[in-house]
Amino acid sequence: MYKTNVGKYSTSPASTSPAASLSFCEGKVSSKRTLWLANICRKTKEDDEKIVIKYVERYCEDAHRLCASENLAPQLLYVGPRMPGGYQMITMEYIEGTMLHNFSKCDPASIYEDLEKAITQVLHPQELVFADLRPPNILVVPRMASIE
Repeated sequence: MYKTNVGKYSTSPASTSPAASLSFCEGKVSSKRTLWLANICRKTKEDDEKIVIKYVERYCEDAHRLCASENLAPQLLYVGPRMPGGYQMITMEYIEGTMLHNFSKCDPASIYEDLEKAITQVLHPQELVFADLRPPNILVVPRMASIE
């Protein structure tokens, strides 16, 4: 594990939390993707927060926020301006899970149900499309069993 301080970080212009230093914790999550795991280092270790940083050429903030509001995507923390080279920095909450393309044992029915809900009930009514529907963009997260 390595840490490199990359300066000050604020989750958004409207954020009420103070800026903190940002450190890349585990390096690039995938050598084929521009996806990083980072740590927002606050005053105390207990207040530190893991986040995911993704650099993208195309991105639909509205679609992500809609899916997050239905617990179908991580909460979006920040969408940066377009940088030289055409990339944008996207930061989102870190959720423990496995990307679909790394997952071999799963309940495909529940994954398909969530995908169908995201597409037909959340995105399409708002005239939005999941334009990059591929296994690396699907995070499989265990569900909590409900107690009745």
